[in-house]
Amino acid sequence: MNDIVSVTLDDAGTERSFEIVKMDAFKAERWYLRALVLVSGIFADGESLGKGNAESVLKALSLVDYEKAEPLLRELLECCFFVDGNLKKAITPNTAHGLIQSPVTLTKLRIEAFKANFGFLLDGNALSSLLPSRSSKTANK
Repeated sequence: MNDIVSVTLDDAGTERSFEIVKMDAFKAERWYLRALVLVSGIFADGESLGKGNAESVLKALSLVDYEKAEPLLRELLECCFFVDGNLKKAITPNTAHGLIQSPVTLTKLRIEAFKANFGFLLDGNALSSLLPSRSSKTANK
């Protein structure tokens, strides 16, 4: 099992290397369930969240109150580390200054962290088996 994903991103014209350390299963499940509950009003049928892409999930989080979405967005960055040779630094509000030039890079990192942790959900099959289908709801009426 590969628990670390390496990515290289353009940061205001400079290539920067990062490592994303995947969340353990319990933390990832907790993160995903909190996100699902938070955006459930945006995605009418919980299945749509699992069928979207990373950008659509982050866009949905941007449509809720920032104060509610911020802990989830922060947790995505907590998986990310700046790498320069032997130097490896966690990405935090205190360390990002001087390491990252563009705020867009932070958003790209969140997208990559989402893909690293939850990419398996984005094919639509992993979550759909856990949720009731519309046909089973209709059949029970």
